[in-house]
Amino acid sequence: MSAPSAPTSRSAALPRDPLLGLPLRHTVRDAVARALRRAVASGALPAPDDAAALDTLVAGIEVEIPGNRDHGDYASNIAMKGSKVLKRAPAQIAAAIAAELTAEASERMHGGGGALGPIAHAEVAGPGFLNLRLRAGLLADHLDAIVRAPLAWGHLAVAAGAPAYRVNVEFVSANPTGPLTIGNARGAFVGDLLSRVLEAAGQQVTREYYFNDFGEQVRRLGESVIALRDGVAVAENGYKGDYVGDLAVAIPPDVAARALAAPKRSGEIDAEGYDGTVADDEIAVIGRWASERIRAGIESSLAVLGVEFDVWRSEGSLYTEGFVDRAIGKLREG
Repeated sequence: MSAPSAPTSRSAALPRDPLLGLPLRHTVRDAVARALRRAVASGALPAPDDAAALDTLVAGIEVEIPGNRDHGDYASNIAMKGSKVLKRAPAQIAAAIAAELTAEASERMHGGGGALGPIAHAEVAGPGFLNLRLRAGLLADHLDAIVRAPLAWGHLAVAAGAPAYRVNVEFVSANPTGPLTIGNARGAFVGDLLSRVLEAAGQQVTREYYFNDFGEQVRRLGESVIALRDGVAVAENGYKGDYVGDLAVAIPPDVAARALAAPKRSGEIDAEGYDGTVADDEIAVIGRWASERIRAGIESSLAVLGVEFDVWRSEGSLYTEGFVDRAIGKLREG
C-alpha cells in the first residue's frame, strides 16, 4: 500500500492576483469596506464606541446589482444599516463612503503594486443608498490577469482572517478484489471534480481512497487464486475473472514461502474473516498480496485518468494500528 502522504492543496502554488482571487461582486464589496474604514480613520465618520461593532458592520456589507441600470452597476444599503452604530444619518454616511471611493479611483490598491480601485464614481441616492459605477478598465484588467495566470482563474481566495475548511472527500473506494470498472471510473470523475471545485473555492481538500483488504471478500479472493494455482475449480462464490488466473501465476517466491509456512487456519475466523492476529493463515496471506496487487493496478488506472489520491487508507490498518481497539475502549468508558 502506498504510504499516506500529507495532503496538499493543488491550488496553493497558483499565482495569486487580487483580481483573480475574488468574484467581481466581492471586489466591489471590499472597496466599500475599505472606504468605510478610511472614512472612520480620517474622522469623516465617528468611530463606534465598541471597536468590534465596526468589524461587524464591515462584515455585513452587501452589494447588489440594481434592477434599474440607471442606478449604477452595483448598489449598497450599508449607510442605512450603519446609522445606529455610527450615530449619523444614512445620507451622511453614504456621502463619506462615496468620497473615499472617488479618491481610491485614482489610487493603486494593495500597496501600490495592484490595479486601480474598481469604482469610478459613487453617488448617494434616496435616503442613503450608495450607487456605484465600475471603472471602465476594470474588466480589461480582469482579462489581463487571466491571460497572465490562466490556471489561477476561477480560484477564490479565502477572506482575510477566515480559516479555510478542511474537507475530506472519499470516493471510488472500490474493494481491491477486481480491476477498476466503468462504474468506478465514473465515480472517480465525479469525486475529483467535486474536489477541484472545493479547492477552487479556497478549501483545503484531502482526497481519500478507502478500501477493504481485511474481510471475507479478500479471503474469497485468496481462495480463488490458490484454487487456480493448484489447478482445481474455483468455488461457486469465488472470483473467476481472467485476472485471477494472472494472479495465480504471478505469486512472488517470498509470498509463496510465507503462505506455505502459514497455518491452514490460524484461529477462529469471525463473520468478517478476521481472527484478531496480524500473521494470518495461507488464504489471508495470498488474499492480501492479491488485493494489494489489484489496488496498485487500480491506482495506475486512476493515474491514467488523471485522478490522484492524497491518502490510501486500508480497512486492515484500522485493526493493525489499533484504531478499532481504541474506539471500543472509548465506548466502554462511556
